[in-house]
Amino acid sequence: MRIISYIKAIGTERRTMSGDFGNIFHVKGIGGDRILIQALLGCRILKENIIKAFKDNPAKLLWLEE
Repeated sequence: MRIISYIKAIGTERRTMSGDFGNIFHVKGIGGDRILIQALLGCRILKENIIKAFKDNPAKLLWLEE
């Protein structure tokens, strides 16, 4: 997966992440994101980095952080 090399090269400090799931040709959005997260964990991307890219960084961009 190309995304793994990007994460390893760039890191997750300033990165957001989501899948392109939810269109008629893919699984539904949340199910697709679960698949992507499991793949990232399987490729030894740390759980903390996944949370940062999927949750924390997007919350900062949308001014939703506490």
